[in-house]
Amino acid sequence: MCGIVFSLRRGTDSFPEANASSTENVAQWKALCELNACRGPDHRAEHVVQLECPGGKVELTFFSSVLHLRGKEVTKQPFVSEDGDVFCWNGEVFEGLDIGEEENDGALLFRALSAAQDPRDVFAQLEGPYAFVYLKRSARRLYFARDPLGRRSLLKHQSEEQLLLASVGIDKVLEPEEVSPVEIHCIDLETFVTDGLESSIDALPRHRLGAKPEWLKPQDVNAQLPSSSEADVEDALMQQSVKDFLDVLEESVRLRVQHIPRMNKEGERHSRVAVLFSGGVDCTLLACLAHRCLPLEEGIDLLNVAFENPRKLGLAQQKGKKKQKPMPGKATAGEDAADGSESLADKYAVPDRVTGLDAVQELRAVCPGRRWNFVAVNVPYDECLFHQPHVEQLMRPSDTVMDLSLANALYFASRGSGLCQPTASSPWVPYCSPARVLLSGLGADEQLGGYSRHRRAFARDGWAGLVAELQMDVDRLPARNLGRDDRVTSSWGKETRYPYLSLSLIDFLSQLPVERKVNPLLPEGEGDKRLLRLAAKSLGMRRAAGRRKRAMQFGSRSARMGEADRKGHLRLEDI
Repeated sequence: MCGIVFSLRRGTDSFPEANASSTENVAQWKALCELNACRGPDHRAEHVVQLECPGGKVELTFFSSVLHLRGKEVTKQPFVSEDGDVFCWNGEVFEGLDIGEEENDGALLFRALSAAQDPRDVFAQLEGPYAFVYLKRSARRLYFARDPLGRRSLLKHQSEEQLLLASVGIDKVLEPEEVSPVEIHCIDLETFVTDGLESSIDALPRHRLGAKPEWLKPQDVNAQLPSSSEADVEDALMQQSVKDFLDVLEESVRLRVQHIPRMNKEGERHSRVAVLFSGGVDCTLLACLAHRCLPLEEGIDLLNVAFENPRKLGLAQQKGKKKQKPMPGKATAGEDAADGSESLADKYAVPDRVTGLDAVQELRAVCPGRRWNFVAVNVPYDECLFHQPHVEQLMRPSDTVMDLSLANALYFASRGSGLCQPTASSPWVPYCSPARVLLSGLGADEQLGGYSRHRRAFARDGWAGLVAELQMDVDRLPARNLGRDDRVTSSWGKETRYPYLSLSLIDFLSQLPVERKVNPLLPEGEGDKRLLRLAAKSLGMRRAAGRRKRAMQFGSRSARMGEADRKGHLRLEDI
């Protein structure tokens, strides 16, 4: 994970606008770099290039911060070659490039780019999340892009005179936009000098001769429809599909948890990996597979977030309901419970806390010998309000009530600070997760029919309607809020990885007949995400396999915390 800030301008125009004062520009640039430095606390550097073109001068300023997650030593950025090429890399190559345990993917990738005629020839052979800015000095061309799913953030502000790119933090007065992940963007710098940005920038298609099509874009869903009699798949076929799915998913997890450098003096025992953990079947299966991929003596942190929600608590009191009983062990529900205050502990007994505690018990039974660090991340209402301006800054240009609810949950969960219980009999102790890699279950619902609207599509239009709904979900994966989520979680110097969003796994699932992935003829909690539920059950996690879908903002109670019941689609500035 890295933070990127980049400025391109003609002549001597100042950042960010030519008519702003120099002092203001310097302060804004420094503030932007400081915000992006939080993404990469291990190294930061700036590199300035001035190019003389036939029509005049162009200045390019590159800033990178580095979170050390690859190789034996911290690899400094921006990368600069002897020929003057410059590369800012924020990503991970999981497939397509042979990388040794002590090698850095960014360094290997930069060498490949410097040797290539067209950067698209290199990126067409890779799978993994990324955003980058690359100057090919000899060609007087600048390239920038995000991976085909947009798993890493890159924002832009552009005018005829300049281009500003950043992983996070471009001020809203500059009206930042997400860089489209569909294409690779290229600027002819000589044309930029004479004719401005609009005439010099192109969106280049990713397709190249010899490329793996499944790594260029999500592949189409298998449109073959079952007859009513085929909806019940033969046991042997279903069992084989479950086995194949587990093999592909476990490989996706393995690629995302291997070779993470040890940064803690405790050495082999400290947690390098954490799971964003609600106790749902998606994340519980990931935790189980991570267990199979990591040394047994190493802990795995399970980050479970709960919010003090005055509106929910107030409604319960108004209706005369009794507060929920405290979690097992009394202190499981909140920081305040450490002093024995049962009533204060109850306010964190949110739905995801209940399911999370049950799921970790099942993991301890199914995956013995592992230190499962269940981390109760409890967020008082006042603390949430205190951090809200910063969260809004991070998630920008996302700006709705729902964006804030989801961003709050991810922001505090990824911080990883709360009370920890390493074993079922251990006392709860203050803890801050040292894990730099977070696993997220995002992507399972979209591909395996986990949303209630998939069931509604089937009720409305049968199997054809369900396939169309799944295809729509796969098609709009690049337009989802992965950039927003990256900006929020990485603010703590953490990197979120998505095993279900491996393009190789997406290709595997897209090829499967629909009835092997989901069967809406079966009850909720059984037919939705059927393939995944059967996979979890085959590994012994029967309770997790039957758990129903619950949205993160409602399970953690980060939604609708104020007095007014504000609709999720409303923009924050309009309320």
